[in-house]
Amino acid sequence: MENKGIVQKIDGKQITVKLFKDSSCSHCNQCHGASKYGKDFEFETDKKAKVGDLVTLEIAEKEVIKAAAIAYVFPPLMMIIGYLVTDKLGFTENQSILGSFIGLILAFIGLFIYDKFFAKKSIEEEIRVISVENYDPTKIEKNIDDVHYYNETNEIYVYSRLVHKTLEWIRHTYHIKNHYRINIKKRIPIGAGLGGGSSNAAAIMKYILEFEGIKEINYKDVVNKLGADIPFFLSGYKTAYISDYGSVLEDLTGQFKLNYEVYLMNVNVNTKIVFEKFDDNS
Repeated sequence: MENKGIVQKIDGKQITVKLFKDSSCSHCNQCHGASKYGKDFEFETDKKAKVGDLVTLEIAEKEVIKAAAIAYVFPPLMMIIGYLVTDKLGFTENQSILGSFIGLILAFIGLFIYDKFFAKKSIEEEIRVISVENYDPTKIEKNIDDVHYYNETNEIYVYSRLVHKTLEWIRHTYHIKNHYRINIKKRIPIGAGLGGGSSNAAAIMKYILEFEGIKEINYKDVVNKLGADIPFFLSGYKTAYISDYGSVLEDLTGQFKLNYEVYLMNVNVNTKIVFEKFDDNS
C-alpha cells in the first residue's frame, strides 16, 4: 500500500512526515485523529531527505489488514464474551447485557494499548521509502497530475490512489498525453462507505472525456480496471438496476419514490478490506 507525505522534521535517522490522507490506511493510528487529515507519521529511514520534501512510502498491506481485522472483530467479540460470562455466572438478563458493555469497554482499552504500543511498531517495521522528491505546491510539473481536495472551508490533505489510477487509465486507453490540475470539493465524508472516491473518479473521467471530445466508454473495462460502481456515477441516473458486475445499467429514474435517512458515524469504512473479509467469510 502506497502513501505520500511531506517531510516535517528530521532528527538523525528519525523522520516525521505529514501524510496525505488515504482511505486505505484510515483505520490505523497514524491516519486517525480529530481532523482525520494529515497526521504526523514518525519512522526511521536511511534515505536522505530534507524538510519540505515529498516522500512516497510503501507499507506492507498485511499489517494494515491485520490492524483493521483486530479493530473490527475484537469489540463485538468482547461484547459476546462479556454477555456469556455474566450469564454463565447466573446473573440476570439485564446484568448480562451490562456485562456485554463492560466487555466492550475492555475491548476499547485493549485496542488503545495495542494501537499505541504494538500496531505502530509493527507497521513502522514494514515501511519502505520508495522515493524522495522536491515538493513545491505552487508549481505544476509538466508530466504530473496536480490534484487538490477541499472541504467547505479549507484545503484538506488527501491522496486517492483511485483518482490517479483513473487518470492513468484514461491516458492509456484513449492515448491522451495531457496532465491536469484538478480541484475536488468533498461533500461525502472520506471513508463513509457511500462511494465518494468512486464518484470523484467518475466526475473527473466524465469531464476529461468531454473535454477531449471522447464519447464512447467501455463500461466493462472500467469495471475490470477501476471499480464496479463507477459506471453508475458516469451514467447520470438517479436510480438504476445494475447487473454484470456493474457494467450493465437500466435507468429506473422516477419509477420509485424512495424515502431514506443517512446516518454518518465516526468510522472509516475501507471498501477493499470489507469485501476481502466478506469473500473470506462467504
